Amino acid sequence: MRKIGPRISSRFITCFAGTVTLKLFCVPGNQTANVIQLTSGALKDGHAVAAFRTETTGKRRVVALDSLRALAVLLVIWVHSGNPDLIIGGYHGVLLFFVISGFLITGILLDARGYAAPADILRAFFARRVLRIFPVYYLVLLVTFAEGISAVRNSVGWHVSYLSNWYFINRGSFDGAASHLWSLAVEEQFYVLWPWFALLIPLAALPWAIGLMILTGPVSRLVMSLAGMSDLAVTTATPTVMDALGLGCLLAYASRHTTSAARIARWALITGGLLIAVQLVATRVGEPAPLHFAMWTLGWRVLCLSIVYHASRAAGQGVFSRLIRARPLVYVGTISYAMYLVHMFVMPTVQLVQNKLGINLLPLYSSGHRQFVTVSVLSIAAASVSWVLLERPINNLRRAFPYVREIQHASCVVAIAPAEAAEVDDPVNYQPPANVTAASQQSI
Repeated sequence: MRKIGPRISSRFITCFAGTVTLKLFCVPGNQTANVIQLTSGALKDGHAVAAFRTETTGKRRVVALDSLRALAVLLVIWVHSGNPDLIIGGYHGVLLFFVISGFLITGILLDARGYAAPADILRAFFARRVLRIFPVYYLVLLVTFAEGISAVRNSVGWHVSYLSNWYFINRGSFDGAASHLWSLAVEEQFYVLWPWFALLIPLAALPWAIGLMILTGPVSRLVMSLAGMSDLAVTTATPTVMDALGLGCLLAYASRHTTSAARIARWALITGGLLIAVQLVATRVGEPAPLHFAMWTLGWRVLCLSIVYHASRAAGQGVFSRLIRARPLVYVGTISYAMYLVHMFVMPTVQLVQNKLGINLLPLYSSGHRQFVTVSVLSIAAASVSWVLLERPINNLRRAFPYVREIQHASCVVAIAPAEAAEVDDPVNYQPPANVTAASQQSI
């Protein structure tokens, strides 16, 4: 027996001269349990030297995207501390979060899609999302409810059920310290609905579904504005931000199933810049309100696609690569979920401590700049504790819910086919071409 891959062994494979593509179909019993892709193997002395590479969805974390998360959450905290927009504002930071989420979630689903049944992927996806999101979210709601923060107590049912954005729309205004929960509600609604489409729609039709999602954003903003709905509704209703999430989905699809990702990112940069310029000019000349809300921040959403693309490929020793992978930024991005979750509750808690202890903490938040520093430091501290004591230990439990389960003692058929051969639709019943030698069945 000759070892030719991780936990895979096979007899020497003799085949014709030329480049080959190998596919290993793991078939326990009569069920297709997994498909393991094999890289092309060069031929040596008339034999195929197979380089096996097991495709998994547990790919290396893209630290540059953590840095983008860090910049986004700090931008949100800056604006929520009473400071003016820095060319872009807190809402722009939230939109960047949405594009990143669409990109990462769709990437996870597409990576798993070819290797397991949709039901298995959905089960793993929802279990992992619950473990990642729910514990710290509900802990924060519990603590703030116990503190007596009225914004949580008065509407806790809406927040528990991740319907905060619809609560604020129904209310007609945001509600103090709980106002930021609208974006977490949108994200959760996206997590609940999108996986079904990403996994069940035929892959060839998926770009059309993503295109429809992107179109939903500006169209819904236009329709809602024409209907006289509030600015709050036009900016926080789930359909109105679907373009940001959809642009992330588009980038994930293009990066995996086309060779056009770089070209799409380049056009996103140009188009986003032009849309921003047009919006600035239109704002000065006084565009109609419905058109304003349809176009508002659309250029930034498109631009975010290009930003996420370049960040996801930041490597090497260039200035941009080093900056975007700076360790402090990466760390803040790693804990950004808890930071975002707690940052609006920091000041009510500080004021509660001030009243309970009778000490003057006003110097900590007497100006927008000081409040930004105070809220940032305390949010990082709280999020760090949460990460060490709660989130990271619970995240480790996600290993019990892999997207693609390891198959042991499975019968495996190794088929050697020309490199230009089409993908096999039915690996169980696949028969290699007559002029191709198939290896005997082996086990993992």
